[in-house]
Amino acid sequence: MAATSVGTASSGIVVIAASRINRDEESLVSRFDYILRHGTKEGLVRCPTEWPGMHCAWHYAQGQWNVDGHWDDLTKAYRMRQTGKRVRRTDYRSNESFELDPLPCWQHLTRKEIRQWVLERLEQIRQDYADLKFLGERKVLAQPLEDRAMNPKRSPAPAVHCKDPARRKEMREAYRQFVRSFYAATARFEMFLRPQDDPYYFPSGCHPPFPPSVP
Repeated sequence: MAATSVGTASSGIVVIAASRINRDEESLVSRFDYILRHGTKEGLVRCPTEWPGMHCAWHYAQGQWNVDGHWDDLTKAYRMRQTGKRVRRTDYRSNESFELDPLPCWQHLTRKEIRQWVLERLEQIRQDYADLKFLGERKVLAQPLEDRAMNPKRSPAPAVHCKDPARRKEMREAYRQFVRSFYAATARFEMFLRPQDDPYYFPSGCHPPFPPSVP
């Protein structure tokens, strides 16, 4: 659904980037719907499928579960230019592909059923925001990359997405425990203890740090 890392913890929490989402259908579908509305709810394009950048709406609507694209490693390009060499786009561009997965709560649905749900929801989105004045694809692409919103939303993102207050509290505590375990494992790891001998081994779903350098 998004260009982010996704993991599943043993406590039944789906993690998308920095957002933790409960696995119940209402919470998951609510977040998926939020992603689908990107581009239209801001008054940029009339339908999310018209967004000129990366957006899962078009692929779901077309029934294309395999997504092909490319990644421009601009850091690599910058470092190459620092050497004084002539840099071509092919020097720092790599082809990437992945497959869209259904939501955990939609594992029992067929791809045809999921596509139909998305098509109906996209039509509803068009109707919900029909009164907005849209910028349009051409003007979106013409916007300077350095421009910033005049009045950006500054409210912090919720720590978790969950309708049940008790479950929300449980998820917050589970994440705090995850962080404590990670820092404890990092401290032990820096003492050159092998992970398999470490009682504070890194919790599932995280990315351990690189080993410390040896002079």
